[in-house]
Amino acid sequence: MKTALFIVGLILIQTYTFSQEVRDLKLKTPENSSERAEILNLFRTEIFKNLSISVVFTVKHLKISGKHAWFEANASSSNGEPIKFPDDSYDCCHVEGLLENVNGKWKIIQVGLFSTDCWYCGLANRYPKVPLGILTPGALSD
Repeated sequence: MKTALFIVGLILIQTYTFSQEVRDLKLKTPENSSERAEILNLFRTEIFKNLSISVVFTVKHLKISGKHAWFEANASSSNGEPIKFPDDSYDCCHVEGLLENVNGKWKIIQVGLFSTDCWYCGLANRYPKVPLGILTPGALSD
């Protein structure tokens, strides 16, 4: 009986996780421009706060479901020059992050700025409430 209840519980969790609507904001549209800009500006602010670099993004992935979003982008210097890092512990030029919408405002809850490793591998295991449909394959595997 316990096994049957466990299986039913897993099915309900998977149904909830996969049934949420996934919105793709990779490309800017009139309908998503405000929310998309809010998210991109959060990451621009985070980069400037940590590295004093102003950037523009080429969005590779931005999906939202429920109150979570997953973002991946390539960054380039807003002045067109190559990005200069303080040391060689940075890998140009990718940025990734997990966001949560709290009281109508997006907040970054995990971020990788020009990381040299796959910091987000296994992210789905660390944040089981995040809908799997927004994540890229790297975040799903360990």
